[in-house]
Amino acid sequence: MSDEFNKESSKKPHPKSTYSHKQRIALIAAVSSLLFILLMTLYPFKFTDPNTFSLVAIHTYFNNPSNIYDVTLNIILFMPLGLSTTYLFSTKKLQWKPLIIILLASLSLSLLVELIQIFLPSRASTWSDIVANSLGGLLGALCFYLPQFKQFISLRRLMACLVLYMTLTFLFSIPLPRGSHLKSWDPNFSLILGNEQTQDRPWQGTISDLYIANQVLAKSELIQAFASPDDLRLLRQKAVAFYSLSGQDSYPDQIGESPRLVWQGDRPECQGNCQPILNSQHWLATERSANWITEKIRETSQFTLITTVSTSKVNQTGPARIISLSGSPYHRNFTLGQEGPNLAFRIRTPITGENGLRPELIVPDIFSDTTPHLIAITYANSLLQVFIDSVEHSFYLELIPGKSALLNIFPGEIDDNLLIYALVYYSLIFVPLGLILSLMTMFYQGNVGFVILWSFMGGLAPVLLLEVILATGTGRAISLSNILLGAAIMTFTLLLVSGGIRFWSWLTLSRGIRKAHP
Repeated sequence: MSDEFNKESSKKPHPKSTYSHKQRIALIAAVSSLLFILLMTLYPFKFTDPNTFSLVAIHTYFNNPSNIYDVTLNIILFMPLGLSTTYLFSTKKLQWKPLIIILLASLSLSLLVELIQIFLPSRASTWSDIVANSLGGLLGALCFYLPQFKQFISLRRLMACLVLYMTLTFLFSIPLPRGSHLKSWDPNFSLILGNEQTQDRPWQGTISDLYIANQVLAKSELIQAFASPDDLRLLRQKAVAFYSLSGQDSYPDQIGESPRLVWQGDRPECQGNCQPILNSQHWLATERSANWITEKIRETSQFTLITTVSTSKVNQTGPARIISLSGSPYHRNFTLGQEGPNLAFRIRTPITGENGLRPELIVPDIFSDTTPHLIAITYANSLLQVFIDSVEHSFYLELIPGKSALLNIFPGEIDDNLLIYALVYYSLIFVPLGLILSLMTMFYQGNVGFVILWSFMGGLAPVLLLEVILATGTGRAISLSNILLGAAIMTFTLLLVSGGIRFWSWLTLSRGIRKAHP
């Protein structure tokens, strides 16, 4: 009897050995995922020493733009690691401890990789990569529990998710208005007229007086400047730099704080008080960095630039640099340029990046002829405005996070439709909120009054609070249109998901009835 029992027992696989075998597969998958991550993030492994390595330098190294494609790939890259690692020490019952461990492990690994990328010139470290990688590891861990996710949903857990989501949303929204400040401007850049520091973006035309202030001039002052350009001298008390460009000699700053503009290349031929033509053979640049201008603007995060320009060619591209406070074609504080017949203005902020490219303000058909134009450019509280020849002929660009997100998703040129940008930004915030609220209404389908009250408190209140945070941070007035837009997105999501859930429940119930009564 014992021999037969031992014989039968030997035919059955031991549960412990089978589980260990699966764990070994998960371990191999985790190690493979880790090696693949290192390969994808650190190749070609050509390390160099950075110029400086400090907390300030690290922050600068991480201040690089990202886009939706990089974010998506970084999420996918870490998901296999999160899934396989969760399997190593998890049971089938959903637990918080493995999720927290995976999140912290993904965050630590991502931070380590981004720090190592500082030593790789071919790589660019960004804070968004760390967030995306951490999210990818967490999503991979959640995939392990996906089959029993329905059992996980409860009113208490949804309430916790709602509170956590709202808290994180507002914590991240508080510093958003600071994304429009100018404190990231580099004081080592020179002021250049008619070209780039690398001499490969020449512009051909003339520039008259150049006025720069570290505050936004009042509308009455702008009207005065447009009515009589000579009156700019009367506004010199507000200027941080003022250059009168006439003759062929160097041009001192009449405020007396910034370096002279001196000719680069050949000296142009110009007699008397004429305005010399800038071109690829001769252009102007300050004899050293214009750090006074930069530092004064950094103090206020505001500026006004007024000048009169006339192009000699209507088809200049690059954009061809008219006035630029920059160090290279890809690093600038601001640039006024010509792109065909259009005016292009780029400004460096945490949102637009070191190149100020996304987004940039394009003013159409300003240089469609060689007529001189008086141009005034102002910036304050995330609002960039360009006035051409009068205060009535104006164009503006509001540097809101939604615009940057949309431009990263759609890299091509798109119309300057602020409603679309706001729609993208508010959708990113209020679609998840509407999803959570719609799941919560499942538990109170019979109590219409509670559903309405909870939707108001959980939906409209966050919309109002977010608008107050953004308006206070940028110094603008509270926008009723933004409130209505956020509320509409949240309500539409709530109704859509709730309707889908009810339809699915009805469909499932109908199938069950048909099976019970064929």
